[in-house]
Amino acid sequence: MRLALWLLLLITTTHVSAQEYHFRQMPTDYNHEFQKINLLFQSKDHMIWLGTDRGLYSFDGRKYRFVSRPDGVNQNVSAITENEKGEIWAGYDDGMIHTIDKGDSRLIDSDSIRNFPVTKIIFREDGSIYLATYGNGMWIIRGEQFSRVQYETLNQKIDIYDALIDQKGRLWIGTDHGVWIYNEHPKQELRNL
Repeated sequence: MRLALWLLLLITTTHVSAQEYHFRQMPTDYNHEFQKINLLFQSKDHMIWLGTDRGLYSFDGRKYRFVSRPDGVNQNVSAITENEKGEIWAGYDDGMIHTIDKGDSRLIDSDSIRNFPVTKIIFREDGSIYLATYGNGMWIIRGEQFSRVQYETLNQKIDIYDALIDQKGRLWIGTDHGVWIYNEHPKQELRNL
């Protein structure tokens, strides 16, 4: 009886390390180059991309690397995404779009969205790209051509916070005036949720 009590006491008081949480501290050797991380994005190659108040950084699990814009400007990153080819696209508060592909970097500039923050970049299956902006509405890029998404009341919804495409190909847009659903095909339609 005494042995059974000792065994019960031993079993209940031993510490099982498998149930203990362990956290690994990630390195913070960015030397305070930026003050604020706005966005985190994980690419297909498992790289972490950080959108900060001073620009774009990548993190491979060990080191932070600053990815400078081709024009050398340090600007707040407001959107990060990746296309099907693995190319990273970053949108900035000044309306510029920066693409990074295996170390090659280029800047997409458009006078149409200059000085308006890019809030979302969405790649469509047909190869065109939606750009949501805060203050200048929704835009579409086909090839090298920028054009505004034109549809009655959608033109009045210029402050777009977020957007996404659902499985049916409809564009959902989050604005100050609620959530809107835009469908381009088979006929253009826009409705408020």
